[in-house]
Amino acid sequence: MNDVEEIDKLLKKYPNRVAVILEPTNNFKKEHSLNKLKYIINGNNSIALFLFHIKQLNNLKTYKSFYLFNHNVLISPSLTFNQLKEQYNNEKVLFLTIDCESAFG
Repeated sequence: MNDVEEIDKLLKKYPNRVAVILEPTNNFKKEHSLNKLKYIINGNNSIALFLFHIKQLNNLKTYKSFYLFNHNVLISPSLTFNQLKEQYNNEKVLFLTIDCESAFG
């Protein structure tokens, strides 16, 4: 079963979820590694909550700020995944780029 079929099957089973695939930038890869890159997320969850969970699950450095981008546009942390999906014409899968920056200069 390929990824597209797997995603279709999961989204049929959980229609209120959004499929997300994270793509770390080279800057992110230098210092961090993620345990997983594919997620099925409740559409009502905010971007900020998702970033919090990623930080917790992967033991990422607390003095770093993490950002998500879609099509090279910074995503507001207050958006929900349903809003983000609508904003990008209801794409089946959201490909989000994750990057980091030092929060304390």
